[in-house]
Amino acid sequence: MKKKAIMVMSLLALFCLAVLSGCASGGAEGGALPPETAADGGSTPAGTKKAAQVIGIDAAGAAVLKHAGLAASQVSRMEVELDHENGRKIYEVEFRSGDREYEYEIDAFTGAVLSSEYEIKKEVVATGKGSTGGSSASGSSTGGSSPAAKAPSGSSVIGKDAARAAALKHAGLSASQVSQVEVELDYEKGRKIYEVEFYSGGAEYDYEIDAYTGAVLSYEYEVKKAAPVEGGTLIGGDAAVAAALKHARLARSAVTRLEVELDYEDGRRIYEVEFYSGNKEYEYEIDAYSGTILSFEVETRKTN
Repeated sequence: MKKKAIMVMSLLALFCLAVLSGCASGGAEGGALPPETAADGGSTPAGTKKAAQVIGIDAAGAAVLKHAGLAASQVSRMEVELDHENGRKIYEVEFRSGDREYEYEIDAFTGAVLSSEYEIKKEVVATGKGSTGGSSASGSSTGGSSPAAKAPSGSSVIGKDAARAAALKHAGLSASQVSQVEVELDYEKGRKIYEVEFYSGGAEYDYEIDAYTGAVLSYEYEVKKAAPVEGGTLIGGDAAVAAALKHARLARSAVTRLEVELDYEDGRRIYEVEFYSGNKEYEYEIDAYSGTILSFEVETRKTN
């Protein structure tokens, strides 16, 4: 009788051990599933559309290196930043290679090169007869390979007075009509320039003049005393474009890459209008209610 009782107790003990062992094994397996599920669930967000995704910083970096004809081992201090400009997402990419600093804008969805520029950081200024300053160069927006304008052999700079006169002639103003005139000889993007600034009435003028030829490289005009006119009806993008084209004396058919955007700046609504014509880039700020030109800038782009 005792032997049967002992056998029954032993069988019950073995059965309990088997049950407990199965529960522990099942708990361990069950506990491993939630983390794996969470990891899977976190890797692919619901509703993500691959077609609408940006290309990523690695692809943007690869695009600029291919355009510049450089390997990753040849560049340093690369910076890539996703930005939003003129209604489109872009990657701004900057890096250095040797004595050159490169700046790119890349379409964030297609990888297309929108603009490119490089600048020599160790300039050699032309000083004597026969020297052309050819080691100093600046790239264009079409590939970064075009040389900078060279100083004529043995030539000298035109001087501050001539640079001032060139700016005033371009602005249609006499010396008696301007004030706070500043002229400074500078070196920018591989070329010597005169920076000329002055005021007339309520406007500020900024000019860049080629130091050897006296050519106007870029100029900017900005109204400094313009009281905001709020209320009423916005003139609309078409009217803003028409105002800018009228001021630039250009027909709509003569411009490309036209962009207009309604913005808010310094407590007033404005239209920002940008376009190209030939090798010149135009930028305007137009009062959104009156159509008054608040500022404009024209820059000559270097071409191959």
